[in-house]
Amino acid sequence: MKSKPLSLKRTFTAIPLLFQSITLLAFLVALMAYALRLDSGGSYTDESITPIIARSIIRMSDGNLAIRITPELKSLITETPTLWFAVEDDYGRRAEFGTVPAEYASLNGKLSELSYAHLRGRAPPYTLSAVIKKGTIRYWYFDYPGTRQA
Repeated sequence: MKSKPLSLKRTFTAIPLLFQSITLLAFLVALMAYALRLDSGGSYTDESITPIIARSIIRMSDGNLAIRITPELKSLITETPTLWFAVEDDYGRRAEFGTVPAEYASLNGKLSELSYAHLRGRAPPYTLSAVIKKGTIRYWYFDYPGTRQA
């Protein structure tokens, strides 16, 4: 028995359609990767200061939170004079260091509902950028980009 010759339909329709579909998929993946990279814009806060902040938080004998100026924190303040942060426990007790921007006033008393967040301003110099981290005590902080030496 003789085998059938290949159909022209397959040659002129299916193969180019498959090629075009693969090309379109590759283009869309590349476009999405570019869009995500374009949006990320890098980090506007230095997360290496988080442990320094955590070590400076103390609980007073009455249960309230306070900020202790440790040698590390003092060095950080010298490097980043615009540094601010706020801490809050699950009971709403709070302590602040520096001047917390009014734009973050709505987060007062709400940090216990958040576990982690990166907040960024929309335009340079990104002065409204902040990080929220959850620990035993939740804290958020900010340092202006470019003011801290890496």
